[in-house]
Amino acid sequence: MTHVCAILLISFGALTTPVAAAPTPEQIKDVAHDLVCLCDTCNRESLSTCQCGFATAERETIGEMLVAGQSRQQIVDSYVDRFGSMGLANPPEGYDVVWIVPFVMLGVGVLGVRQVLVYWRRGRPVAAASVTPTAAPGAYGDRLRDDLDSFEA
Repeated sequence: MTHVCAILLISFGALTTPVAAAPTPEQIKDVAHDLVCLCDTCNRESLSTCQCGFATAERETIGEMLVAGQSRQQIVDSYVDRFGSMGLANPPEGYDVVWIVPFVMLGVGVLGVRQVLVYWRRGRPVAAASVTPTAAPGAYGDRLRDDLDSFEA
C-alpha cells in the first residue's frame, strides 16, 4: 500500500510541477536581434533574420537557453564569450572610435597624395623650350604639307 501511495504522490507531483513553456519564435528572435551571424557567408547579417545553418543552430541554442531560464543578457554574454565582441550587432561602449578610423585614414591618405603632388610640382623648374630643331621651321612645315597632300591622294 505504501508503494501505491508513493507512486500516486510522485505522479501527482509530476503533474503539478510547472513545465517551462517553449519560447516563441518571437522571443528567440528578440534575443537574436542583438547578435550577428558569424558563418563567413552571410556578411554579418542579424542572427534573427539569417537563414543559413549556423544561424538556425544558434537560434535553437538560444531557445534552449531560454527554456533553461537564462535571461537575455546572460545569453548575449554567453555568445560574446564564445565568439568575442564581433558577435554583437552593435559595438559595445567605447568602440565608437573604431568606426571613425577608416574615414580618418582616408583623409590622411588624400592629404598625403596632395602633398606629394605639390612637392613634385615645386621640385621641377619650368624649363624653356629646349627642343633642338632638326630642320629649319620652314623646311619642316613644307615637308609636313607635302606628306599630308600625298596622304589625301
